[in-house]
Amino acid sequence: AIKSGDITLTSTTATSVTEGTATFNEMTMGNYLVLIEGGMKIYSPVAVNLVPTWNETEWLLNDATATAKAEDITIDKTVNDVEADNVSIGDTVTFDIIADIPTFPANALAKNYSISDTLPTGLTLTEGSIRVYGVPAEGNEVLLTEGEGNDYTLTTGGDTTFTLTFDYDEISTYADIHVTYTAMLNGNAVPGTANTNNAEVTYTNNPYVENSSTTKEDEATVYTYGLDISKVDADDKEQTLTGAEFE
Repeated sequence: AIKSGDITLTSTTATSVTEGTATFNEMTMGNYLVLIEGGMKIYSPVAVNLVPTWNETEWLLNDATATAKAEDITIDKTVNDVEADNVSIGDTVTFDIIADIPTFPANALAKNYSISDTLPTGLTLTEGSIRVYGVPAEGNEVLLTEGEGNDYTLTTGGDTTFTLTFDYDEISTYADIHVTYTAMLNGNAVPGTANTNNAEVTYTNNPYVENSSTTKEDEATVYTYGLDISKVDADDKEQTLTGAEFE
């Protein structure tokens, strides 16, 4: 109601913030709603009652302390179960992405959650290889359903190779999302150069502001190597042989 404007209240900003502790001074007695907004984590609202107590001679308004519960969202990306791997051009590799699912309050104005992935020019996505699973806190992961009205929608192209946009209400019972797919190292891969693949999770970090969002990312790297070989004349080692072939 406060965020929607149905209730109009005057806000007060913390007088100091040191090592995760926010201090408010010169506060009158009453009930306070404390909000922490705009960070990488999702913080639950905190209610604080600042009320007087009787010490047998007078009423005193003592300090009140509250602890804000924060949820930190992480994403982890691997290739062939490691952060970096060495393969040959033409080989197919398997990528895995594990991302936390945030917990939004029931009356949140926004519950946006998506995962995107960007392949470098040296890697080609295997068509039809993307699989998305919901990972419960206990038990086996469950294959999710793609399409409008289902667990998620898949879009390709643009600034990313693909983006998965989730229906939060459909996945909220899971602890994590697991995405897996395969890609081939193609001829554009440069030997000795990192072919870095980047994944991002984007989510609402202030559930009471509709367009709020933040992004966390992780990457996995594929390397390839080769030999630089020249075929030369047997008598003149400086003279390469025209039309030489290798097998």
